[in-house]
Amino acid sequence: MLKYILALVLVTVAVSLACDDPFVEMPRPTRLLYPEDLSRAERKYHEKYMQIAYDLAIEKNNLFTTVIVAPNGTVACTGLNQNENSAIYHGEMVAIMNCSRIHNKNTWEGYSLYTTGESCVMCHAAAMWAGFSKVIYGTSIQTMYCDKCLGQIPVLSNQINALAYGLSGNNSPAQVIGGILRKKTDTIYPNFCLQPSNGWHVDPICSKCAKYPELDD
Repeated sequence: MLKYILALVLVTVAVSLACDDPFVEMPRPTRLLYPEDLSRAERKYHEKYMQIAYDLAIEKNNLFTTVIVAPNGTVACTGLNQNENSAIYHGEMVAIMNCSRIHNKNTWEGYSLYTTGESCVMCHAAAMWAGFSKVIYGTSIQTMYCDKCLGQIPVLSNQINALAYGLSGNNSPAQVIGGILRKKTDTIYPNFCLQPSNGWHVDPICSKCAKYPELDD
């Protein structure tokens, strides 16, 4: 009898633990493309717009700048980080709001979003809700957080991207491309590890097994 009671208790515990998360198991991150995965023409195309984002960052002395590009290759709008006005006014959020105001539309199928630094959870989710087809970044969250001690929610954008199945309508995940002009965009971000009193500084908790893709000169 005791054996059956113990089995019932174990089953009850297992069921209760299983119900802590009502959703399916976290899916595998979507594929993250790097410059070496692209054709020369594709790489040059994306570098053109990342250069615009980089130049804007240097001109405005802004860590996070965003450029939104239409399917025909024209720049639809840009955005700068404005965290002095609101903690949620990241470059991507400002750019998306600018585009909606300028072009009077709120969905962006076929459009590409370029950002100097990999999008945080909030910004990549916003890009998903807005329906962007491609999200392209220069410097990774791994570099900003682990190597430069810059405060970030330590979740990679392609992990968030994998959750697109929960969206209504066309819920295909965006194509995420990382490392475009990384050698340039990395220089935008100071090493906050050497500035412990800076408001951007954090003490990162990172795995030592993480690897970076090799970059061509």
